[in-house]
Order: sequence, then structure tokens, then C-alpha cells
Amino acid sequence: MADILGIDADGVHESAALETDSTALGVALDRVRSRRRKAEPDAADRLLNDQRGLIADQRRHLREQFRHLGLKTWSERLKLILQALTLLVGLTILGAVGLLAWQAHAADGVVIDAFTVPPDLAARGYTGQALASRIQDRLNRLQTQTQTVRPAASYSNDWGHDIKVEIPETGVSVGELQRVLRGWLGHEIHVGGDLVRTPEGLSLTVRTEDGGDEVTGSDADMGGLLQKAAEALYGRTQPYRYAAYLAGAGRMAEARTVLIDLATSGPPTEKAWALTGLARGEPNPMIGHDYARQALAQNPDLAEAWLMFGGTAQRMGDYEAGYQGQARALALMSRPDHGGMSTESLVNAGVAADHATFAGDFSGCLAAAQRMARVATKPWVRANAQGQALYCTGLVHDLSGVRRLAGGQSDEAMTRAYPGPGFKNIEYNWNAVWTEEDWAAGLQQLEGAERALRERGPMVNSYLRDRLYPLKAMALAKIGRLDEARAIVAPLGVDSYWAMVARGFIAEAAGDHAGAERLFKDCIRKAPSVAWSYGYLSKARLERGDDDGAITAARAGLKPNPRFSDLYVFWGEALLHKGDARGALAQFEKAQALTPRWGRLHLKWGEALAKLGRRDEARAHLRTAAGLDLSAAQRAELTAQRV
Repeated sequence: MADILGIDADGVHESAALETDSTALGVALDRVRSRRRKAEPDAADRLLNDQRGLIADQRRHLREQFRHLGLKTWSERLKLILQALTLLVGLTILGAVGLLAWQAHAADGVVIDAFTVPPDLAARGYTGQALASRIQDRLNRLQTQTQTVRPAASYSNDWGHDIKVEIPETGVSVGELQRVLRGWLGHEIHVGGDLVRTPEGLSLTVRTEDGGDEVTGSDADMGGLLQKAAEALYGRTQPYRYAAYLAGAGRMAEARTVLIDLATSGPPTEKAWALTGLARGEPNPMIGHDYARQALAQNPDLAEAWLMFGGTAQRMGDYEAGYQGQARALALMSRPDHGGMSTESLVNAGVAADHATFAGDFSGCLAAAQRMARVATKPWVRANAQGQALYCTGLVHDLSGVRRLAGGQSDEAMTRAYPGPGFKNIEYNWNAVWTEEDWAAGLQQLEGAERALRERGPMVNSYLRDRLYPLKAMALAKIGRLDEARAIVAPLGVDSYWAMVARGFIAEAAGDHAGAERLFKDCIRKAPSVAWSYGYLSKARLERGDDDGAITAARAGLKPNPRFSDLYVFWGEALLHKGDARGALAQFEKAQALTPRWGRLHLKWGEALAKLGRRDEARAHLRTAAGLDLSAAQRAELTAQRV
């Protein structure tokens, strides 16, 4: 085959091969012609046979050559495979080193090295490693007890939950390489220190790269000594978290000191958060509001600052600013960066629940609080959610639900049981008696809650002044104790939202309908986004027989607050008084979707159906009302129904 291609086994040139083949071809043709002339072989036959032998030899030679070429090919392939494997091993090693370097670069936790301890304490088990491990345990416990919605990545010196004790290794190992790389490339905070004896007892010094803190104690109180050391380390490395921990533990003065130092001399990224912390813990809402304004000047896109702006405004009685502050915070929290807040949906759910109450969306508030309670993992978050759910259960007029969730406890008992120094709105049973119109029982609940709140210190003063005292005056006005009601509201601010509501109740109870109208309208002007004002005005007009006025107030309130069930019911009742039972049914059906367990709603619904001659449906709704909570007057009205 090789000679046909032009190269024989010995490398003969193409022209020689062609020449040989031409001679053989000529001889073969001559032989064919000569065979016709004679039968015996001649010299041509012998030449042709020799040519055949030569071709056979060439083929054998080529087969051997091809065999050698095949072996050479496999040899080259094996060399390539070995080279590839060598390269792969090299890349793997390089990649492993690169991964270790990257992990080391990203390392930002706390590494507690073994402490130096006196020999006698080491002999008793307080070795340097044991001391480091115990401080690690206390640091982890401090983090667990810290209540904050701030995301870890926003801290200027965050070490997250990565707290570990490092044991030095001898020789060369992967662990030792990792330790060297973390020290070279990472951002870990290394903690060390020593425990020494002094004439007074023991002195424990905890050191970081930024300095050290010394705490003292006795042999008998080693646990207290370690706790103080862990707190000192927490405060030095994580000042905002430490302040949040102190506030949660009721150590407000210490928390304030830490936050003031952070707000005045801390890194720029810490100042806005420190100011919001000061606003949250400030007993005087006017000062707290100023802190919130300063925080917004530092970072106008920080949702927590807007929450503090709204919360302090609310504590001053400015509920419109409270509503707008929460609205702005929710808008920021819906952005990809969550307004600088934690990414947990619990934060959004809690704020959404609070915000919904302003708009009269009590069913929305209840749904958000229940969702938060289901998924909460931290006890303080779960307690907040359960309190919010209980509060909103009363607002949707599910009084049996309130009693079931409260377990028969009074507002006083639940306020005492609430964890931490803070509190949620505590008018749980108050909301129930509001619906039942049992004002004497409501007054009793509020007075009990007041006793419990006074034990919480100055933080509750603004809540008592802005919220609880006006509610107390409203209850007193409803049971005819007008002088006592007036005495309570007299020292309250004239611009405080709830004080204005209470004065409207007092005027209405005293027969000063014009004064009540003016006060309730002032409430609407002061807080046009807050649903309650329209409800108070609509109900007052309904009770004095001004059906058209009640409808006007309800219609006006439902434009900004379309999920406020009470206004649909008041509108329906006014239509029922006017003889428009069919129109009343349309309003009651809208309310049903929002407050399905409101006894008053089903009572009036049954009355409207009876007027339309739909007696079977009327009986069904009256039976439903009988199984729900009604005031004494409503229960008498139910008994008088003849369907």
C-alpha cells in the first residue's frame, strides 16, 4: 500500500515505484499474449512471480511498521494523559490553596485563644483552654439574649455568630495552614488574656487588638467574673449589640451610655443606628423624636429610623405622623435592601400589623400577627406576635377569642407577665368590654393595667399619659362619672389625639353634641389617615339619631380606610333606621368578610332580613348572634325579636 501512496518501506521515491509497477504491468500483458501462443512458463512468468513475492514482502514490512506506529501512538497518548493528570493535580492543589485563602479572607469571627492562668487554678480545672471555652459560652448566650432587628452585615465590626476557641497545633497541617492564612488575610478578632491573683482576689484581663478590659472578683464567684469579662468583650467588639442586650435586660442607663458614645465618636455607619437606639429607649418622647430626626439626617433611607420617628410621634399624641412614619418604613422595607433592616419577614409582619390598626384593617393586623407567631423562633418575637394577635382579636370583635387567648387573665396579669422592660398595647380585655359596652368592667381592666405599668419605670409614662388615661376618661364618661373624666383629661395636652377623643366622649355624654362634633372633626383633621376618628363620629351621630350624618361620616372614613368593618356596620344600621333594609344588607355583607364573629353585626343583619320577609335567613343570623358576644342592651334586643 505504501508504494501506491508514493513512499515504500525503505523510503524509495514515488517515481521509482511507478517505474517498477509499469515494467511489471508490461510483462504481465506480454505474458497474457504469449499464453495464447504457448503453454509453458517462460522468463516473463518467472519475473511476474518474483514481483509477487516482492509485494508480499512489502506488505509484511508495512504491517510491522503499522504495528510500531500504533504502539508509538498509544505511547504518545499515555504521555498526554500523564501530563494532564499532573496538571490536574497541580490545579487541584492550587484551587485548594485558593479556597483556603478565600475562606481565610472572609473569616470575620472571634477566635478566643487559651488564657494564661495561675498553676493552682489550672490544677483545679480552670485551665487556659477551659477559661476560653467558658467565655465563649457566655458570648454565645449574650448574642442569643440580644433583641435587635439590625442585620449582621450592617455592623462596622461584625463577627456574627462565629465564636470559637482555637487550640494551637504542632507541626505542619491543614489546620495550621488555615490558622496562618486567617491571621494573614482574614478579619478575625483574636481574644486572649490572663487570670492573675491579687491581694483582693482575682483579676481577669481580656485583650483584643484594640485594647483590654480588666474585671475583678473572687474565687468563690468565678461565674460572675467570667460573665463580667464576656460583657466587657461584647461591649468592646460589638457596642450596638451590647447596648441592645443591656436594654433588653432593663439596664437602660448603661445602654444609653454605650449608645451616646457610639453616636458621638463611633464609625459613620454606626451613628444612625445608635441614634435610633437612643430614640427607642428615651422616656421623654420629645427627646426621642429629636434623636429620630438626627438619625434620619444621618441616613434618610434607614427604615428603623422612620419607625422611631413614627413611634415617638405617636407617644406624643401625633398619630398622623405615627401613621406616616410607619408607612415610610414599610415602603423602605419592601426594597431589595429592606431599608437597612433584617431580611426576616417577621420584621415586616410586625410593622404591617401595627400599621394596619391605624387604617382600621384589624383583620389584616390579626393575620399578620398570627403569621409572625407561627414562624417566630425567638421567644421575645413570639411574645410580641402573641400580644399583637390578642390585641387585634379584640378589635375584630371576637370576644370569645380574646378570652381564649388570654386564658382568663386580666390586663393587669398579662402586663406583669409581658417579658422585658417594654410592652405592647395592653388593652386586650379593654377591646372586649368596648364591644360589650360594659364600661365598668373596662374601667376595672384599665386601672389594673395602670398598676402593673407603673412598675416598669419612666418608660411607660408617655404611654399612660397619651393612651391609658384618655381611655380611662372615656370609660368614666360612659358610666356618667363626668367630673372624674374631666379631671383626668385636664392636664393632658390639647393636641394629643387620644385626649381630644376623650374630650369628645365627655362632651357627648354631657349632651354637648356640638362640642363633641367639633372635637371629633378636629381629630379627623389632625389625623386624616387614622380610621378610628371617623368611627367615633359616625357612631355618635348614629346613637343620637342622625342617620344621614352617620352615613356621611362612614362614607368619608371608608375612602382612606376601606377595610374598617365598623363603618360598614354603622352605615348599615343607619340605612336600616331609614327603612332601607336592602341597602343595609349590602353593607353588612361587606362587614362580614372582615369581622365574621361580631355579634352586633349578625343581630342587625337578622333584623334587616326579617324586614325583607326572608325569615329563615333572619333566624339563622339571629341564632349566630345568640352564640356570640353581645352587650346587655343587644341581648335584650335579640330577645325582643319576633321572627
